[in-house]
Parts: sequence; C-alpha cells; structure tokens
Amino acid sequence: MTKNEILKSSASDVSPEAQAQFEDVKTAESKYGTINYSVIGQANPDKNPIIIEGGMDNGRVNLLAQADLLARKGQTQVLIKDQPIYNPEVSKSLKRDPDFALNFMAEATIDAAKDAGFLDENKAINLASHSLGALIAARIREIARTQNIKQLLPENGSLLALMGPSGMDPKEGLLKLGIRWPKYVLKGLIEAKALDPTSINGKTVGKNAGSDKAKTLGELKALSDNHVPVNLEGALAIVYPEDHMFPVRDKRIKKTIEDGQIPFVTPVDYETAIIGSAEHKKAHLKAHPEKITVNGLQRFLTKAHLKGRKARLEYALHHRGAGHDDPANNPERSVNVVVDFFDHPENYGVKHN
Repeated sequence: MTKNEILKSSASDVSPEAQAQFEDVKTAESKYGTINYSVIGQANPDKNPIIIEGGMDNGRVNLLAQADLLARKGQTQVLIKDQPIYNPEVSKSLKRDPDFALNFMAEATIDAAKDAGFLDENKAINLASHSLGALIAARIREIARTQNIKQLLPENGSLLALMGPSGMDPKEGLLKLGIRWPKYVLKGLIEAKALDPTSINGKTVGKNAGSDKAKTLGELKALSDNHVPVNLEGALAIVYPEDHMFPVRDKRIKKTIEDGQIPFVTPVDYETAIIGSAEHKKAHLKAHPEKITVNGLQRFLTKAHLKGRKARLEYALHHRGAGHDDPANNPERSVNVVVDFFDHPENYGVKHN
C-alpha cells in the first residue's frame, strides 16, 4: 500500500438528493429545548418511515450515510436529528439526572417526528437505534404507551432495530464503562483512516460531548444506570464481533441475551449470504443458524494473526472486524440487516402485525 493510499469503507457515497435533504434543516420545539432534524428519502405508502436514534453525541452528519442507505434500500423516509439543545433555564442538576436525560432525548425525538408529519398518518414508524439510542428508543416506547402514540407501539406494527445496544449488562456501571473505553478509543484511532477518512464523525462526537458537559454526564449515568427491557417486543438486536463498549462476549451480557426474548444477530456478508424470496431466506437461516446467532461471533481471524497497518485496516472492513461504531462509520452491512428485518421480521422470530 502506497503512502497516499487509503482503504475505503463499504459505505456508499451519499446521493445528491440525500445531501440536499440533509441541508434542509428543520427545528422542532420540545418541552425543555429544541431539536434540529432532516428527513432523507421519499414517502412511500407501502413502507413505514424510519427514525434513527443515534449513539451518544452523534449528530445528523454521523447518521447521513446510514440514512441515505436506509432510505434507498428501504424505499422510505428516514428522520435523522442533531443532539437536542436544552433551554437556558434548565438547571445543570436536572441535566445530570439520568432519568431526566433519557426523557429529554426521547421526547425530543417524538416532537421531531410530530413536526415532520410522521404522526399525521395512521402508519407504524420503525426505529433504528445505536448504542445509547437503544435506551432512548426503549424510553420512546414507554412514552408512546403512556400517551397512546399508536404509530410507535409494537402491537401496531412498529419495529425496533437495536445496533450495538447499551443497557444489556444488568450490572453495568461507570467504572466498567471507563475500563472498556480505552480499548474502544484505540480501535477507533487505528481504523480512523479507513472508516472515518474526513474525521467528521469523530470531530462531531467530540464537539457535541464538550458543548454541554452536564448533558453529557447525565447520558453517561443513563448508560450505567438503565437497562433495555429483555422482553422488548418487536425488536431485533444487531451485535458486533469487535464491540469493545458493549461486548456481547461478556458473560453477563451473553446471559441477558440468552435469557431474554430479543433475537440477536451479527452482520455477515449479507448480500451473498441471504438473498431471494422470504421462503428462501427462512430456509437459509434455518440451515445456517451459526450465521445469525451469538455462536456465529466466533472469530476465525483475530488481531493477533494480523501484521501491519494494511492487514489491520482490511480486518476493520471485514464483518468479523466490525466494531461499536460500525453503524455510523461503515453502515452498509448493518443497513442490509435492518432493512431485511423491517421487511421480513418473521424470519427473525419476531411477530409483526
């Protein structure tokens, strides 16, 4: 590999239409602040719209490539949003409260969906969440239940994809998160030139994290104090072999998965692994359960077997090297699974109304 050669991720280039829609920023008012959002793609009467609930401190720019792929492959509209901004009168103590933080994020998402007209139609809305977004999505479900927002309820057809979800360890804590953090950061630094060549994703997360420290602290506490209900209906979790923030190989997380009711899959080379009709896919999944279960996370390649920068970057692009930030940095393989799940939830053992 030459000095100037950079391996590209599998993420497709953002389409001109999506870029124009991204630049059409709208603002929704919420109870305790405001939120900027964009709607990517075109409305489709035969497809449910999608809301992306991104990871901690992600903004619209982190989610654009994923949204563009979801909109094109899912043939629907996709709502992406920046971090909501608190009103000046909200105290730091409230911002630092993890329960208040989750409510603020969830309510802002619902308000953006309402402002975008997603709640005007009697059509279910699907959610694709990542990391902290899993806890926010679960809170959205709770609020929707309380307020009878039918479009966001699973019994009315709303589906939820949980990508690299937080909240799976019943004994999570800030100390454990802190111990895992350096390994996660090191992986990101090594792979940055392959997966984030413009550095825009990393810079956006850093900027958002530092812009309101009390807000960030509240969300960190939410990561350590809150859990995704193991009996969450209409949900599928997508886990990553090299996820150092929420490692599925952790004994407690694995036990939560096995004891719970949420099916778990790992992204594989999906275009070649599962193609054709729903019947074909169902037969394939039955014949090859190792490709979609936790057992399928066994790695035939490991970092210990790789020598040099080129090998490490190539491994990052392989599905067995997928890490925690894969939905934002290298979204195509995750999007393929999400779209297939939204179109054929029955293939994953998820009931769909």
